[in-house]
Amino acid sequence: MSRRNESAANRPSRPCVAAVGLVLLVMLALLPAPDAAHAVVGGDPARNVTLKAVVNLDGCTGTLVAVDQVLTAAHCVGNLSELPTILGRRAIRASIHPRYTDSSTRRSYRHGDERGDLALLGLNEPLRGVKPLAVIGAGDRSATRPGDRVHLVGFGFTRYRRAEPGGRRRVALRVLPDTRCDTVWRARGGEFQRAWEPRSMFCTRDADGLKPFRAACNGDSGAPLLVRRREKWVVVGVESWGRQCGQAGDPGVATQLPDPFLARRAPVWAPAPLPGDVRIDGNPEVGATLTCVTPGWTEKPERVEYRWLVNRAGGQVVTEQPQYVVPEADRGRVVSCVAIASNDGGRAQSPVSARAHVR
Repeated sequence: MSRRNESAANRPSRPCVAAVGLVLLVMLALLPAPDAAHAVVGGDPARNVTLKAVVNLDGCTGTLVAVDQVLTAAHCVGNLSELPTILGRRAIRASIHPRYTDSSTRRSYRHGDERGDLALLGLNEPLRGVKPLAVIGAGDRSATRPGDRVHLVGFGFTRYRRAEPGGRRRVALRVLPDTRCDTVWRARGGEFQRAWEPRSMFCTRDADGLKPFRAACNGDSGAPLLVRRREKWVVVGVESWGRQCGQAGDPGVATQLPDPFLARRAPVWAPAPLPGDVRIDGNPEVGATLTCVTPGWTEKPERVEYRWLVNRAGGQVVTEQPQYVVPEADRGRVVSCVAIASNDGGRAQSPVSARAHVR
């Protein structure tokens, strides 16, 4: 289940390939091919009409949880100006869990910062004809006790390290005891051990425990973990990360629900850049004051940070003001600017402005 399938380097992998960060580079490690396993890896087509609420996010998976909201993993939400189209509706806004710290949405990313890997996408108009799935509520008993059977539904690859999307597929998994997950990730060490947080995550493994192992894979990030309650499917977790699509027997890791992030009366939507060009006002000459001007934001930011980019050593100037006084060191060089806006719903970057040549 891997956005970053792993080599000998100890790095937790995630099941999404398509999320675009500000600085995060996503690479697939070159690994010897394991024995082929068939299927989300190893699942079956999910044809139940109720499961049409599980939607393809072009490299990740999401769940319609309201007629105009889709639940997914935070690491699936990269540049907020490039959100996906979902069953004919455009995602126009996003809300990111406040604990999540990926570079594409918040602060500098480190492996091991998988906590709070939840996000909501807001659609431009309600999606009719598809019934949203319920999310487990704060008052419900935990549905992820050790030994419980859960169902993962996703659009991921059907073979490890092979780009073979299989449509919407379902696989039965078993919840593992936290102590077992502790043992696995401690043995893997490094960033796997740091990534694992039992109070906000749970582990799953192939329900029968036999090879070939069934598990989430690339494209299954954000997929729901479901249980049946009163003849209805209920979301109890969101697929987050793992190692090698589970083919070495390692468990998959999901974000535990319920979570206070989803208990808000209304999402706090992150600011996203409005359409239009970012420009630099002012004469580009030494001693002049330049101003970075953006078209604006979809939501009111709590903070806007401006970065002036100069083609020289140490050529990035970060300021909370849109103005930049051109120093002598910039003479004959090229400058451009970008704005980064944030609030409690997340963080987004504007396009980079056209370049200005300093005289």
